[in-house]
Amino acid sequence: MRPTLEASGSTPIREPLAGLRTTLFAVTIGLSAFLLFSVQPMFARLVLPLLGGAPAVWNTAMAFFQVALLAGYAYAHGATRVAPAIQRPLQLALLCAGAFALPIALPADPGVPVDGSPIPWLLGTATTTIGLPFLALAANAPLMQAWFARASRGADPYFLYAASNIGSVAALLAYPLVIEPSLPLPDQARLWTLGYAALAVLIAGCALASGRESQVHDAAAEARATTPIRIQLQWIALAAIPSALLLGVTGHITTDIAAVPLLWIGPLALYLATFVIAFAARPPIAAATSLKIAPYAVVALVLGFWLPGAKWAAFALHLVGFFFLALACHGALVERRPPAGQLTRFYICLSAGGALGGTLTALAAPMVFADILEYPLAIAAACLALRAADAPRATWRDPAVGGAAAIGFLAVARLLDPGAGASGAVLGLAVVGLGAALVFATRARPARLAATVAAALLVAPVTRSVSPLLQERSFFGVFRVSDDADARHRLFWHGTTLHGVQATTPGRRRDTLVYYDKDGPVGQIAARFAQRLEAARIGVVGLGAGALACYARPGQDWTFIEIDPLVVRIARDSGLFTLLAECAPQARTVLGDGRLVLQREAAVRYDALIVDAFSSDGVPTHLLTREALALYRARLAPGGLLLLNLSNRFLALEPVLAATAAEAGLAGVAQEYRRAASAPGELAVAAHWAVLAAEPATLAPLAVDTRWRRLVADGRTRAWTDTYSNVFAALR
Repeated sequence: MRPTLEASGSTPIREPLAGLRTTLFAVTIGLSAFLLFSVQPMFARLVLPLLGGAPAVWNTAMAFFQVALLAGYAYAHGATRVAPAIQRPLQLALLCAGAFALPIALPADPGVPVDGSPIPWLLGTATTTIGLPFLALAANAPLMQAWFARASRGADPYFLYAASNIGSVAALLAYPLVIEPSLPLPDQARLWTLGYAALAVLIAGCALASGRESQVHDAAAEARATTPIRIQLQWIALAAIPSALLLGVTGHITTDIAAVPLLWIGPLALYLATFVIAFAARPPIAAATSLKIAPYAVVALVLGFWLPGAKWAAFALHLVGFFFLALACHGALVERRPPAGQLTRFYICLSAGGALGGTLTALAAPMVFADILEYPLAIAAACLALRAADAPRATWRDPAVGGAAAIGFLAVARLLDPGAGASGAVLGLAVVGLGAALVFATRARPARLAATVAAALLVAPVTRSVSPLLQERSFFGVFRVSDDADARHRLFWHGTTLHGVQATTPGRRRDTLVYYDKDGPVGQIAARFAQRLEAARIGVVGLGAGALACYARPGQDWTFIEIDPLVVRIARDSGLFTLLAECAPQARTVLGDGRLVLQREAAVRYDALIVDAFSSDGVPTHLLTREALALYRARLAPGGLLLLNLSNRFLALEPVLAATAAEAGLAGVAQEYRRAASAPGELAVAAHWAVLAAEPATLAPLAVDTRWRRLVADGRTRAWTDTYSNVFAALR
């Protein structure tokens, strides 16, 4: 049981204006949290286009936010150790200093690195852009609670942390649903600045309302009390695990289930909702109840890993499982909270745990693991942390059970044949059921549950569906190269999305397959415009395995622009792919974001410009904005063609492109092409392409082909710009 304030000998004293003071502090803390958590997606939205729309942008930014939150809590802890007459003007001065960094904007020349990891640049940019105002806001929650406890003469201030998290959740719901669809980024920054000014006024009011230090409640004596190191380490661990789970589930669903960058707001909102519930005066879900639900949540997560084909069902299972595991950890954390006098020390440990979980997941894991293994490991760690008081102690049998489960899961995963049809599906469902049952059977023994869960998740088909010839990880994702079951095709994967194929059969190594099929949209364009493109200069944004190079013809000048050095290395490794070497050995490869390179090479004009860049399954939004299309148009030679690959599973991008192209003054046509596999061992084709040009007459060779339809804005879809995009409205 947690220590109580009554145990410290304090007696709450009622005052006539106590209700007004409580409202003032709750509103101030809520607004502070709203600003704190609305600036996070705003900043990520600012830098996302500069880093190719990679999902890792958010996780890296989150690691910065967690460390900055720790710095704010540490400052608050130090400030409460000085006299109130000093700490109140000190906080107001910090808020005023942060105002000099507003409104929030990136420098005119952000200096994004062309090669090497962008993580140092991203962290440095966050520090110089939002660091000081973020620090001032981060200090408010613990500092305002300390002021409230002193002014209220011993009243329990922890309920105000729930108010803080309500403001945080409100911000995260408002940003994608209201702010982002309604306001461009400059307007968002100006509105945020006004909110910051209003907050400074409210904090000045709290400083006045907190009055002089109480003569009844000896907060200083409580502050001097010591908490055992063992308890403080428990606080850190119980905060670190949900933080690691948060970034793990975010990376998983934005890379492997749905590559929609703003989906990170959903998990973060759930994460904060667990704080609201756990810190509520009367929690709607008690800590003991969440502990009972947690094993079922683990089973849901196991099912989510083993059922990757059921995309939206798996998405829901991951979020539900994550929510209840995080709630159980935070419930246990609240049960161990100290008296109000040690409030700032408690919050330092809480934020230190959050920063530890975040940095291990976002910064250390990509350097250690070649796959996204940090998420399964965080789930297993949560199982260990949820040990009840009467749970059996761990024995040597617990890891032994996990090892046996790993061997069994791995053996079955190796036996599963994706091409086995109905029998393979039945076997897969049977394995899922048995695996979930095994996990559930170990629920009463936390150590055994953790070992079994780790075994089930680390060999799940979603992460072991192919035997890779190569598997490496960069800032932009996990890349794999493998052969199919018949060794007829070499496959290039980003996450779980196939991004390139080369036939390994002699005589077919230069065949254009899947998205680039000779009978599909790209093949049709190459045939229809063959004469016009005889000696053309052709640019491609996005390299992949280099499949488009096999459309190169003598006399043409090809340039590939690729943001990830790892992709270039894979495409040029003759032991993996030979498409680039055999089809266009003289092609130029330029490292960097497509838009930044095109801006830099202002004198170059292309007869055909192909935008074929992806982040796992999704097309980076900054490559489809009005400004992007204007840049592409400026880089086209007279009569030039702009080709865009819109193929993806989750977003309906054609209406967006039609509206955006209309504003950019471009005519266009589009085609969705599908073809089933014609024979065993052959690959099915599903490709969605659009072709734009400055003049409609340029597209005349395609206008007579009924497979192509004209791009026409529907009047309902709003064009995307660099400061506005509505990803959720485009979800299928």
